[in-house]
Amino acid sequence: MSSNLSRAIEALTDPGRRELLEQLGAGPKTAAQLIDELAAPGPVLVDRLETLEGAGLVAEDHTSPLITYQVNSKGVEELRDYLERIANVPRGEISGVPVDRVQPVEADPDARFLVHREIELHRSVEAAFQLFTTGMGEWWPLGRRHFGESPAVTIVMEPTAGGRWYERDDDGSESPWGETLVFEAPHRVVLGWAVNSEWRYDPTVRSEIEVTFAAQGPEDCSIRLEHRSLEQMGEEAARLQATFDSAGGWPDLLHRFVEAAERSEAP
Repeated sequence: MSSNLSRAIEALTDPGRRELLEQLGAGPKTAAQLIDELAAPGPVLVDRLETLEGAGLVAEDHTSPLITYQVNSKGVEELRDYLERIANVPRGEISGVPVDRVQPVEADPDARFLVHREIELHRSVEAAFQLFTTGMGEWWPLGRRHFGESPAVTIVMEPTAGGRWYERDDDGSESPWGETLVFEAPHRVVLGWAVNSEWRYDPTVRSEIEVTFAAQGPEDCSIRLEHRSLEQMGEEAARLQATFDSAGGWPDLLHRFVEAAERSEAP
């Protein structure tokens, strides 16, 4: 267990700190607002805030005239990740693409297994392409779906054919995911996903994720995603297709992508 996790768990043993975190779950607040809502003396509140900040569960926002405090989503996701691990959730659901609890599926060796999804987005092709590629770290749920041993900070997709595709972790290490096969901004990207059926990086396997972007107007576009070549996984191909195609697979990831696009568009 990391030192951050230990501090987070210790911080939440105090009911006063738990109540404070619950208040911040409703939205950012100033110290004065928290004192009024919690009826806590100033020194006590300051001590609780400092403890939660030190545990990575609360962060300060200095962009407003008055400092506000808010839940640190990264710290909370790391804590949730840990709790899911000890609850015996399948590893892939924690540190990779979520794995549905489905019965084994017998794969047809001659079948071609792929996932196909299409969405519409109220963003220009250029903005959508940039967010999906070089901005992947802004919408991918790194708190739950990563491959390194340490918590992930961001995702890097080098914008050139043959470029690396990897996560950067908070200890400075890099965990590879695959490579950029095609990067044709702003209309097409193809990624090589070098992850095996055990949800670990494996350079000997590579399924492909092709995403194309087509303008439907100055500020609208359609996005088509195809995750293919899963048949190379042999007997695991059908199960993996069902996983990627399930509500918790690519549909969830694309939903998060759309939400991030909408947030970036908001004034």
